[in-house]
Amino acid sequence: MSAKPSTVRRIGVGLVLAGAALVSAGCAAGQHAATADEQSTMDGVNGDVGKIALRGVAIVAPTGTPAYAPGSDVALKIVIINNSGAADSLVDIKTSLASGWANFSTAADAQAVIDADQAGAEATSTAASSSAASSSSSASTSPSSSPSSSSSSPAAPPLPIGTQSVDLPPGVNVGFGTPTSTGAILIEGLTATVYPAQTITITFTFKTAGSVTLQVPVQITDGAHGATVPPLSSSAGE
Repeated sequence: MSAKPSTVRRIGVGLVLAGAALVSAGCAAGQHAATADEQSTMDGVNGDVGKIALRGVAIVAPTGTPAYAPGSDVALKIVIINNSGAADSLVDIKTSLASGWANFSTAADAQAVIDADQAGAEATSTAASSSAASSSSSASTSPSSSPSSSSSSPAAPPLPIGTQSVDLPPGVNVGFGTPTSTGAILIEGLTATVYPAQTITITFTFKTAGSVTLQVPVQITDGAHGATVPPLSSSAGE
């Protein structure tokens, strides 16, 4: 009769030790789980239309500035997978927050357009700020005393011209903004300030598969400026 309580106590102690071991093992495993390495970035959104799959769709985060100013061109990250047995093509990208889009054969061509648009915006701003000063001084300056300029600056080389189409062969992945991609897609002429962590409603239209509308995130800036979020709403209309 006295052996039974001893047996029960041994079983109870064994269960407690086993439970502690399982908890310890679970904590150790959790340190190597994927969630332990999560970063405060936005990788993109996925979507499907017909046999076309869109993966990792996002706007590249701004660099050197806390947000994209109106008039900016922004690069799109996207992988398009044509799972059908026939060729298709991306024929339109539309959002109310931009005036258009273009597909460039190289990232360098896209960057040249971005740089030119940025320089043009800065020149317009400089000209507007100096117009008041020049108009006030023109009244006290005689037209004949102003020297005529005979020199002319050399013409700038023509900018690359993108297309409004992306060919999608059957069974092929086409990527932009990925480590292996060579081309680039720009969303051109933003009509409003766009912040990191904001989402933009963008509609993608394909020649055969049809259209799909996605809430595309702007990736979070990391760097000297840190992350800046919209002052009111984190999403924008189509």
